[in-house]
Amino acid sequence: MKITGAVFDLDHTLFDRYATLRALAPFLVERLGEDLMPGVDPRRFAEELSAADRLYIVEGWERIFSALIDRGILRKSADFSRYAESLYAGFRRTAVPFPFEDAFFRALRERDLKVALITNGSESVQGAKLGLLDMARRFDEIVIADGEKIPKKPDPAPFRLMAERLGEEPGTLLYAGDNPLNDVDGSRRAGYIPVWVRTTGVWCEGIEKAPYEVDTVAELPALIDRLRNEA
Repeated sequence: MKITGAVFDLDHTLFDRYATLRALAPFLVERLGEDLMPGVDPRRFAEELSAADRLYIVEGWERIFSALIDRGILRKSADFSRYAESLYAGFRRTAVPFPFEDAFFRALRERDLKVALITNGSESVQGAKLGLLDMARRFDEIVIADGEKIPKKPDPAPFRLMAERLGEEPGTLLYAGDNPLNDVDGSRRAGYIPVWVRTTGVWCEGIEKAPYEVDTVAELPALIDRLRNEA
């Protein structure tokens, strides 16, 4: 199989979102203040937010917010806008990388692959994460799909734009991400080779399974070697 490039999602794929939430928990608890139920400390907040994120990330932040109310973490009177802005502020100040990333990116370059990123979100927040992780230098191209200039995943537009920028056919590009809808289904509909990264471990009913799955992106170089050797 011909593979010329590896394209990635960011959150839950190239940076450790759960470790980041644990690191941010004291800041978020202080910032949310009276929106929290009595007795919710940073440890419990991080555990419950991570659990809700794992279950409902495909449905979006408002569903996670509702789950935190249902779980007795946030008051029913909590304001979603304040919650979201607190998270955005946190993600602009802290991002925890996976420990294998230096060796992983070297392995991709050793295989003569183009390396790129497609992520949903605002340029200010996603750009801050990339800066904190010192990661922008790793990529040949970056597309931040903000929903205004560029439609967000799972729309095929950001995937097609990336293929054009890289000068490669979509069918020769592997796309790795954790979100079944945005990453697996979106990249497949754009003609990419989709790989599900099982960091959340939760699949969406009604979406066709990915042809390839890995626990972390550290497994991708070996997968690429295997696919390249297939007839």
